[in-house]
Amino acid sequence: MNVPHCIATLVTCATLAFVGCSGCDESSPLVETLPPVSAVAEPAWDAPGTGAAGARQRPSEVAIHLDISYPMAGFLPFASGGGEFSVLHLIVENLSQHMARVYGGVDVEVRRYGVGHELRELDPSQPIQRELFNGRSTRLGLSINKILSDLRSGYSDAGAIVSDLMATGKVKGPLLVSTMLSEWLESNDVRSGEFHVGLFGVKAKYWGVTQPELCPPGPRLGCWYDERVQRFRRLESVANIPIYVLILGRGPEHVTSIMESLLPGIDEMDQSLEVQWELLTGDSRSFETSLSCEAAIRRDGNERERQYALVVGPSGQYDCQRNGTVTLYCAFAEGEDSFLPTDGRASWIQATADASDAKPQDALQGNVSVEAAIRVGHTASRIEVDVDCSAVRDTRADMKLALDIAGRAIRPAKDWSGWSTEVAALGKTLNLNGFVRSIRLEPDSYRVRLPVFLHFRGG
Repeated sequence: MNVPHCIATLVTCATLAFVGCSGCDESSPLVETLPPVSAVAEPAWDAPGTGAAGARQRPSEVAIHLDISYPMAGFLPFASGGGEFSVLHLIVENLSQHMARVYGGVDVEVRRYGVGHELRELDPSQPIQRELFNGRSTRLGLSINKILSDLRSGYSDAGAIVSDLMATGKVKGPLLVSTMLSEWLESNDVRSGEFHVGLFGVKAKYWGVTQPELCPPGPRLGCWYDERVQRFRRLESVANIPIYVLILGRGPEHVTSIMESLLPGIDEMDQSLEVQWELLTGDSRSFETSLSCEAAIRRDGNERERQYALVVGPSGQYDCQRNGTVTLYCAFAEGEDSFLPTDGRASWIQATADASDAKPQDALQGNVSVEAAIRVGHTASRIEVDVDCSAVRDTRADMKLALDIAGRAIRPAKDWSGWSTEVAALGKTLNLNGFVRSIRLEPDSYRVRLPVFLHFRGG
C-alpha cells in the first residue's frame, strides 16, 4: 500500500480496504469505513426566545444576596470558640472570592445584599453573626428582581443567592423563584447559551434558632422552622439541613467554575457533609460529537454485503466507479453527551457554493438521487444515507453532499430526590424536585449540520 498517498487523502489506512474489482487500483481504494466526521449538536428551539441583555458595562459588579431571615441563623453555632465552624460563613466568603476571580478579578466589585422581609445592602465587612439574621420573612423574589435587572442592563455579570430556599408566603419552597425566572429562561439571553443558572447545595450542620416568643432557648440547641405548617419545632440534636447557592451569570464555564471552587473548602472543613451541584441550564449549550459510517450494500432485513462502487479518489474526494446504491450506516459517538438522531435530510450542492449557507432547495435536482433515513433501535440510533452511484456517475459537476439531522440529546443530570420532600421533613427542602425540573432547560430538539459530508469529484 502506498502510505504517503493514504495520508494525502486524509483517510487513514485502517479505514480503507482494497478488494479486487473491475476498474479499481491502488489509487482508488474502495471504502469500507469513512473517517469520523466532527460535528456540533446545537439546541433547536421551535419558538425562539425574545429579549437580550444589554452590553456589558465596565467596571462591572457581581452580587451576593444572603438570606437573613430568622431560620438562617440556625446555621451558626451558639457560641464562638467552641471548636464548631459554620459552613454558611465559609460559603459566603469563598463565594465572594470566586465570583470576583472568574468575572474579572480586582476590577470587579462584589456587593452584598441581605434579603428577608426587605432587601438592603450590607457592608462587606459586617460579620456574619446571629444578630444579622433578623428578617421576619423570606422574600427571595426581591433578590430575583434585583439580579435580573442588573443582568439585563449589563451592569452585572452575575448574581448569587445563599439561602435555605424556604418561603414564608402562600407558595411553599422555592417554586416562587422558578416562577419568577420562567420568562427569563425563555428569553434569548438564556436560550442562546449566554447566561446560565447553577444550583449548589450542601447539607450543613444546623444548631437551630431561639426566638423567645416562638421557640424558648435551650442549653445549646434551638428550633427548626417547619415550613409546611409555618411554625418552629425543637431540635433533638444537631441536624444536617441544606443550604443552597443559586447562581445566575454569564458563561457556563464561569458558573461551573464557581460551583466547583466551593467544594474544596467544604471538604477541608468537614468531608462528611453531603454536597451536590448542577448547571441546570446546561442543555442550552451546544456540544461536540462525531459521526462514524460504514459503507455497504443493503439487502433484505439486516443483511449487508460489501460494496464495490464507492472509492476514494487521489485528491481525497469520492468517486463512484460502478453503478448501484451504496448505503452509509452512520452512528454518533457515545459519551457523556450523546446525540440520538430522530430525523434527517440530505441535499446536494455545487462544490463552488458556500456549503455553510446551503439550503435543501439548492440541491442539483434531477442529477442525484439521495435519501436520508433514520432507524432508532432499542440500544442505539443511527442514520442511514443511500447514495445512488449511477446518478453520481451521470453528472460531471463537482458536488458536496450535506446532511441536516435533527435529534435529541442524552445529557447527564443530577438526582435531587434525596434533597427534596413533599411533606415536612427535617433535612430536606420542600418541593425542590419541582424547582429543579422547572429550571432545567429542555430544548425542543438538537440539530447537527454537516455542510460537507462527502465531496464527489466531477467527471
